Amino acid sequence: MIQALADNPVALIEQGAPHRIHTDGQLTQYTQALFRLTAKDRPTSAEQETIDLLALLIEDFESQFCLPEADPITVLKHLMKAGGLLQQDLRPELGTTSNISMILAGQRGITLANASALAARFGVDIRTFLPTVARAQIKSTSKRARHVNDKKTDLSISAGKQSVRTKAQTIRAAR
Repeated sequence: MIQALADNPVALIEQGAPHRIHTDGQLTQYTQALFRLTAKDRPTSAEQETIDLLALLIEDFESQFCLPEADPITVLKHLMKAGGLLQQDLRPELGTTSNISMILAGQRGITLANASALAARFGVDIRTFLPTVARAQIKSTSKRARHVNDKKTDLSISAGKQSVRTKAQTIRAAR
């Protein structure tokens, strides 16, 4: 195969070898082929190579449609609108209506506990409700993040600023 590629790569493509996806129709064909191959209990080594190649080609095509990351408040507002929710509907996750109003206005941060509760309610990853910096930290150090969460850490997001502090520090600061 490698020798055939080296000798005449155009012939392989002309014979139907997988190539970059350029249309939705090609995406559908490649996705269907990928589903058929991954449904097999024991794919051969050639089938596994094909699975890997198709996955790369599909990922490459879909990467051009990535949406920019939205800030947590924008996501929350969208989910509320899509679900027909009012501020008072989020009391179990965010507390008082006043607190909810302040969070939605960007005057108060979303705590880690709030983010966790919102993630559970909407069935999304907790990182959805955390600032980009915190998402990256959790992604790269998820084990540490679980440890931090176990210590009752409070992650607050206010006016674009992020701070991580223990509950004890939060209480001391409030005095």
